[in-house]
Amino acid sequence: MTTPLFFADAVLSRAGYACWRAELDSVPALGFEDTSLVGFIFEYPSAAAIVDGWRAAEEGMIKRHSRDFRRAGEKAWNVYCAFLTASSATPAECRQLRTIEEDLEQTRKLMGTSQTDEAAVSQALLPILPMTYSPQLGTFDAEARLARRLDGLVPGISNLLLNDAIEPEQVLQHLSSQR
Repeated sequence: MTTPLFFADAVLSRAGYACWRAELDSVPALGFEDTSLVGFIFEYPSAAAIVDGWRAAEEGMIKRHSRDFRRAGEKAWNVYCAFLTASSATPAECRQLRTIEEDLEQTRKLMGTSQTDEAAVSQALLPILPMTYSPQLGTFDAEARLARRLDGLVPGISNLLLNDAIEPEQVLQHLSSQR
């Protein structure tokens, strides 16, 4: 079965992070680091398990890597803990997870439920991913769009400009008569 950590590893590696597998008190984890930040992603079986275990995981990770953080300089101010689960969350659990995410004590936190594919994991990890722009281009009738824009400038002009049978002089006459 493909897990949230599998998807996180792929997403973060593609974004330029060095990643390594870890485990903390039998909680599967993924460490990640680049030139400006470091962090760990913990995978839980449910949102309730995240609520119950996030603090122990965060504290255990900090304790285990405290010497590394002291040597990290500025990067030590940019430590993240992400808590993911493939399971969905109830509205009450979602509120609890948002409260945890807003707790900036010790590390910055990211939460993700229903992490069953790469797109969902990317969304959860968006705050630490490099900015990208992915235009969503749908299919459209370019000529109709151009006609609407032209008619917005000069009403009726699109019939003249987009008709190959109309000579440029006729277009100029029409424009002159509009004044």
